[in-house]
Parts: sequence; C-alpha cells; structure tokens
Amino acid sequence: MAQEYDKIIKENLKGLVIELIRKTTDIRPESYEILYPELQFTMDRTADFILKIKDRGESYILHLEFQSTNDKSMPDRMLLYAGLINWQYRMPIRQVVFYLGERKMTMKADIQMKDFEYRYNLVHLHKISYREFIESDSPEAVILSILCDFENLTPELVVEQIFSKLRIIDESETELRQHIRQLDMLSVLRNLQETVIKQEKDMPITLDITKDLRYQEGLGKGKKQGREQGIEQGIEMGIENTVRKMLLKGFDTDTIQEVSNLSKSKIEEIRKKLTK
Repeated sequence: MAQEYDKIIKENLKGLVIELIRKTTDIRPESYEILYPELQFTMDRTADFILKIKDRGESYILHLEFQSTNDKSMPDRMLLYAGLINWQYRMPIRQVVFYLGERKMTMKADIQMKDFEYRYNLVHLHKISYREFIESDSPEAVILSILCDFENLTPELVVEQIFSKLRIIDESETELRQHIRQLDMLSVLRNLQETVIKQEKDMPITLDITKDLRYQEGLGKGKKQGREQGIEQGIEMGIENTVRKMLLKGFDTDTIQEVSNLSKSKIEEIRKKLTK
C-alpha cells in the first residue's frame, strides 16, 4: 500500500520538480529532459527522477529522490544510484534528496571512509518557510507550500492562503481543480488532507455566467434566432447550470437563491431533475 502511494506522490510531483529545485538549490535549469529512471546493471533500481539538465551553459545529470521517512541506508542507496547513473550516462552528476517528513531529519548526506568521501544534497522542506513558495506566481511552487514551515501559523490559515493564491494565478477552473488535486495528494504527507478538503468545500463560487459553456451555446443559437432572445436564453441556461453545480456540492436552497436570484420553486424543480 505504501509503495502504491509513493507511486501516486511521484506522479503528482512530475510537474513540480523544476520549481522545487529552483526554490531550494542553486540549480537554474535553462532546459531539461526527464530520462528513463530505471537503472540496469546486473540489478534493477528505479530512481524517482533523473533529468538531463542544462544549467548556465553546463550540462549534467540531476538525480532527485523524495523521502517521507528517515532511512539510515539513504547514503548507501544514493551512492549506488550515483554509480549506476555514471555507468549509464557518463556525465557529471548532481544528486538531491528532499525529505518530506515532519519528524526531525536524522539521515546523513555523506559517507566518510579513510580513502573515500561521498556527499549529496539533502533538503528538509519542513525547515523552509512556506513564504518562499507561496509568494511565487507559479502554481506549482504555491502547491509546495503545504510541505514547508508554516512559521507558527495555523495549518487552516496557510491552506486558506494557498487556495486564495491559486484562485488568483490559475487561468481556468480546470487548472484550479488540477492543482487542488495535487495539493490534496501532498497534504497527506502533513496529515492535512481533511483541512484541504474542508477548504475546497468552502470555496466561494463566483457567478460568471459569461464563461459558462451553456451560456455560450445559448448565445450562439441566439445569434441565429435573434440577438436579444439568444442572450436571454444563454443567461438562463448558464444560471441553471450553476445551480446544478451548487446542488451537487451540497449548498442549501437559501444560499443558492441568493447567488442565482431564482425562486425556491425553480431551484427545487432543478433539484428533482438531478435525482431522476
């Protein structure tokens, strides 16, 4: 079960890794390519992310791992990865482990021997201020705020700030929903999924019927039948569609009436159609 969840986390982090390394390291990618993560050499190992990076004129392999718990064997694992990556790609390597847990980080970032020394970068996100991410204009960076230090603020307040920022910078409802799903997934690592779900349910709805597809469809038909008639039809269809969405989200009749200006009988009529 834990392995399956790790796969889901890794999938959701795909779109976030570049923002993460920009915010937490001195790496400044000009371009990048995600390489196949399986490393084969008499044994199979699957890395979280292996990227071919071009950074200020320098090209190298960037290897990233995400760890939600302390693992005493992490330096050994990273050294093994480094050897396999070097064997396969024959390029300079940089390695970063992001620790996502809240407990004190006890993992080491190096191996010291008499004639050998090895080191990688180890970043504890919970020690970085959430402001480093939430003040960004990139939604991918804003989402990562959920894993950082809340600076003595309540989780509820920080989650509310994240939602507010996403509503400002996301260009469409589709983008907003996608980013909220990613936020929901990452919030599990901080035991904040319940807080995120509650904030999502409490999201205010802005009634902008001009962006509603049914309104636009009605407006298009109206141009053929008469501009005034089409606008009226589009507005009506847009309002009814919004009422349906609000009913499905569990809003009460009084709230829906206040937003839509429809009569209670009309709202109940729409509710009955949803139950058929």
